[in-house]
Amino acid sequence: MRTLAAKDVKGLEGWRFAVAFNDNDAQGKWKATAVAFDRRGNKIATDSAYFYVKQVKSKDDTRISRFYASPGKVRKGKTITFTGRLEARDGRDWDGVRNERVNIYYKAFGSSTWKYVASDRTSWGGKFYAKTRAYKSGSFRAVFSGDRRLEDTTSRTDYVRVYTWHRH
Repeated sequence: MRTLAAKDVKGLEGWRFAVAFNDNDAQGKWKATAVAFDRRGNKIATDSAYFYVKQVKSKDDTRISRFYASPGKVRKGKTITFTGRLEARDGRDWDGVRNERVNIYYKAFGSSTWKYVASDRTSWGGKFYAKTRAYKSGSFRAVFSGDRRLEDTTSRTDYVRVYTWHRH
């Protein structure tokens, strides 16, 4: 939204107006004209101002789909594998995004802190794959930090139960 400063016109207190624009409005120089009327409907003042509209492309929406930490139950010291897909909105469709870094974070059961554990660059189709060792039960999530053309996004969390194996 663009707001122009109030102007004094022939002893009137002044006026202020705002104009909303969207993608369908033309970029370039515009002229706004304001007309003041008295109580009887007679025109008592006119003023105009020029301003410019420049369209700035916003970043594309992103999402991480099909994020999984597997297996869901694993023995301490064994490998946990992370898979998912980074996608960007293209109109009404979601397309995979190639060659972007996705980081994996871990929050131990009972903790409130997320810690970095692994990362991968997305391949063709936006797919990523990473792994780490299992030490304690907790939640994992994938995070894309965004860049100059893509918004940041965070996946859903996936919980992994880690157990120790005891011989009796």
